[in-house]
Amino acid sequence: MISSPTFVLHRRYATSIHGAPLYFNHLDLYRIEAERIDIDTLGFDLDALLGGQQITVIEWAERIRALLPADTIWLHFTQTSEQVRTIEITPDLLLVD
Repeated sequence: MISSPTFVLHRRYATSIHGAPLYFNHLDLYRIEAERIDIDTLGFDLDALLGGQQITVIEWAERIRALLPADTIWLHFTQTSEQVRTIEITPDLLLVD
């Protein structure tokens, strides 16, 4: 089970695919005020979270947009009705704003 890391900001899960180790990082930056924040003051090594054999998912990633690599894949969720949610996947958040 993957739970929201809202109060700890980051959770890391170890798993494997075809016997090879894989880490899943889940960050929730809802409480971060803006891109001005220095990610290092939060205790993250962003390069380490984005490299190697791992998948990193960041909620509220637009708050550290300037710190993310150009090839970041952005997911934009829209609740279109009570039972329907649409998801747009794009390499650039500007395309869905």
